[in-house]
Amino acid sequence: MFTFHLNDPALVKPVTDVIIARGPIRESLDVLDTARQQICELFDTVLCHNTTYPLLICGGKLMRDQNLLVVLLLLLLDVPVQHISTNFVSSVQDLQIDLSQCENEGVLEIGQAMVSTRDQWVGAMKEHLDKSYRGVGEYFLQGSVNLQMLSGLRDALQAGSKVE
Repeated sequence: MFTFHLNDPALVKPVTDVIIARGPIRESLDVLDTARQQICELFDTVLCHNTTYPLLICGGKLMRDQNLLVVLLLLLLDVPVQHISTNFVSSVQDLQIDLSQCENEGVLEIGQAMVSTRDQWVGAMKEHLDKSYRGVGEYFLQGSVNLQMLSGLRDALQAGSKVE
């Protein structure tokens, strides 16, 4: 049986070289497109169920994929792009580890690129979703998530903000 570790330097360098060359925005757009089935399955099996909440989404390294999921959730709630960029992305930047402590130069460069494009990153995700899928809702509807699930997700996420 052949196995490999994602931390293998022989694999990390070529991957980080490609990510650096493409940039964090293009790389994230690729994740949206190529991993749509997996993203929709995650929403379908976990995020669209009221019993899931409260929920903590966390990750290691540079947290790009976790940030992408949170941005998708915020866009589903119609949070303006500027608010997401200003508040969420800035808070994530504040939480990130000291980039100077990254284990290799490639990871450091990716981290610096993501931080430097933070104001453009959310807007690029929203623009891509609008142009390619007719919006974030359609992105999910064209996958395995149906209207009832999206409605339940919005209800679960907005439950704490309803004033009666």
